Amino acid sequence: MEIGDDIIQEGVLMSEKYEFYAERYILLDFQRVTHGITKGGAVIDWFNKEIGNSIKVIEANSKVVSLFYSFTIRYLGKKNLSKEKLEEAYLILVEMKSIYSSHPNPRIGFWFHRAALSYYSYILDYSTAISHGKVLVELTESNPSLYSPVNLAGASKDLAEICISGKQFELAVSYSLKALNLFNPQLNNFLLTLENYFQS
Repeated sequence: MEIGDDIIQEGVLMSEKYEFYAERYILLDFQRVTHGITKGGAVIDWFNKEIGNSIKVIEANSKVVSLFYSFTIRYLGKKNLSKEKLEEAYLILVEMKSIYSSHPNPRIGFWFHRAALSYYSYILDYSTAISHGKVLVELTESNPSLYSPVNLAGASKDLAEICISGKQFELAVSYSLKALNLFNPQLNNFLLTLENYFQS
């Protein structure tokens, strides 16, 4: 029993490290059941609290991802958005920020900062867009739940493009080089990043 519990506890720790919210919930719930009779009320209260927190984070993550895709489908890439549409986009961004403030998990922050980078770039507020882009790159680089060479290269490439638009050419060079060092040279993103580097 103790060996099995140690393995499950390792799974809980891994799910926390990589932000596998649903997996953490399942493992904690299993532990709650197996400890329910033998460990006493205080232990069960702890499991109840942790499982409740897991459910809240799952809901928050689901909501922020849903808002991100609603945001991108409705507004991004569209030209000449009306004032009303821009206000709708801003309200979605505010809601995403509120969720991130309540649940400051890197994965939730990833979606918020991606949306913010796009929104502020669209309204030509490049300084604010770049600020969000820097946080996005930092989150992606420093968190195991987000990091992969492709994710980091993509975030760096996107930020380089915003830096070019905002006339921050030295920053654009820096982020272009970061992306070039990570992208596969045979893929299209490498060529697009090379173009950013040349423009910078």
